[in-house]
Amino acid sequence: MAYTTIITENTSFPPFKVAATFSFITKSVAIAKQRRALGRLTETQLNDIGMTPAQRTAECKRRFWQHG
Repeated sequence: MAYTTIITENTSFPPFKVAATFSFITKSVAIAKQRRALGRLTETQLNDIGMTPAQRTAECKRRFWQHG
């Protein structure tokens, strides 16, 4: 059996969803950037947006893939 036959017969890759993956990466980068900005806000600025320092800390500790 030829090497190329083995490769083509025994190789199956799951369908790669480029648009969904790109969307997830784009959203994750945006959220990470927003969380970094949130971490730089002063307590007065946090009060202006209705957030406590404890809420900010909890949000900033979340990982970039934890959306929502």
